[in-house]
Amino acid sequence: MNTFYLTFPERLKRAPLKDFPPAHPEGWVVVEAASEGQARWMAREMFGSDWFGLYPSIHEAEYPRGEIGRLSQPQRLGALLLTSSTP
Repeated sequence: MNTFYLTFPERLKRAPLKDFPPAHPEGWVVVEAASEGQARWMAREMFGSDWFGLYPSIHEAEYPRGEIGRLSQPQRLGALLLTSSTP
């Protein structure tokens, strides 16, 4: 399993995502996937076009909110699983 970092567009500062309010351009979601292609598919399935970039590493200092969630696809469930890292 590989780890990727998904970021969000600036417009989410003004209009939070209804289905995942923690989404913010100052944080990232960790995506656990077998490949970059699978990670991009997972991002599209979960967030549609409401994400900005997907990276193999992240410069934490540029994202003061840090990790805001994790996206994975557990084999036993088959479905995508998004968990929030914020209280």
